[in-house]
Amino acid sequence: QIKDEWSKIEWIRAEDMEIPMMGVESNNISGEIEPNDIKQGTLGDCYFLSSLSVTSENPGRIKDLFESHEVNKEGIFGVNMTKNGEKVQVVVDSYIPCRNGKFIFSSANGNELWVIILEKAWAKLHGSYERIIGGQSH
Repeated sequence: QIKDEWSKIEWIRAEDMEIPMMGVESNNISGEIEPNDIKQGTLGDCYFLSSLSVTSENPGRIKDLFESHEVNKEGIFGVNMTKNGEKVQVVVDSYIPCRNGKFIFSSANGNELWVIILEKAWAKLHGSYERIIGGQSH
């Protein structure tokens, strides 16, 4: 049954979403970065999202995770993360997992990309979205 749910996912570029994404038009990955920006979707990764919320109390720390604060025309992002004490750069694109044209995993309360891109980078770092379900914030 889980495989059926995963097979219903469609990948849509943030630039092509019906809801305009702040950042795509302005070439910036975020508006104001605030702890209340984060909305959890259907993925059970609240441990990661709560870490983002705490980190976002100092917006500069979130900005430092991004190699560039501008969206390039290819929709590619370099994200600086740490896994097991090692700094790693993760490269992701702007294709977002959706169902019925809506985000199914995390998103921001505003039209911002930073939450979505960081969650995608975290999933890629661990091998897939499915592998980041459940975890510890430390």
